[in-house]
Amino acid sequence: MSIEHQQNQAEEKRNASEEKRLESEIKRLISERNREDGEAYRNDRENIRQVAEEMRETREQMRGAAAEQEHQTGAHRFSQLEQRLILLEERLSQLEADLRSATDEMRLVAQEFRTFVADQRTGYTQQAVNNAQ
Repeated sequence: MSIEHQQNQAEEKRNASEEKRLESEIKRLISERNREDGEAYRNDRENIRQVAEEMRETREQMRGAAAEQEHQTGAHRFSQLEQRLILLEERLSQLEADLRSATDEMRLVAQEFRTFVADQRTGYTQQAVNNAQ
């Protein structure tokens, strides 16, 4: 074998060795990239899960808040109606008191009128007696 041939074989071995080293490095980089991509994918999935969980919790809180608001609004509306009923009851009591007072006044006036009529009759009767004498 000639030196040139040996040099070519040595060069081919170095090239083959370098090619294997490069292939190994490429595989390592691909493997590392796949690991990083897998980790990023898992992180993305976890973030999506957390966001979905937060959305679910927010939705539940919104439903709860809506129910509470509806309850408070209903309670407020009930309270308004209850207050209005109390005012109407007070007004009714006042009207009943006014009616009793008016009724008492009418009875008094009726009594006075009866007394007046009786006095008038007595006066007419007395005058008729006086005139007849």
